[in-house]
Amino acid sequence: MQPPRTGQTGDFTLLRTTAGDYRLTANLPEAETAPDHATPAPERLRELQAMTRGLKIRLRIQTPTPIVTTTAPNPSVMQAVWDFDPARQPELFSHPPKIEVTFSGKELAWDQTAAVPPPAASPVPSPAPAAATPAVVPPGLSLSIPQPE
Repeated sequence: MQPPRTGQTGDFTLLRTTAGDYRLTANLPEAETAPDHATPAPERLRELQAMTRGLKIRLRIQTPTPIVTTTAPNPSVMQAVWDFDPARQPELFSHPPKIEVTFSGKELAWDQTAAVPPPAASPVPSPAPAAATPAVVPPGLSLSIPQPE
């Protein structure tokens, strides 16, 4: 199987850390490297809010083993969920969110040769080195964007 690619959910990278855990990262532009990282002008902000009125996005990642670290605000043992509501989070227009989840590699026998440093002690792991090789997306890991209810 191939890693998820741009077209449906964007680019994701799954890498194994030197500690043996797995880190899944959404490859979104960082706030400081995004083309329009400054807060939009009030008129532009109103336009963006009008275009996204009623839009709510939930990204749910279910992991096959317990989560070690994540940038999700309130993760459970094996699920990380991010909710995005541009009407209530206007910072989304200028600062793309950081989406990362590192989960335990214990009891997983996934074929992976590349390794990256383990995440820092903080809940936001450091980015993987550029030389790391993406892993194949294995069974047991799921990414979903649920349909509106």
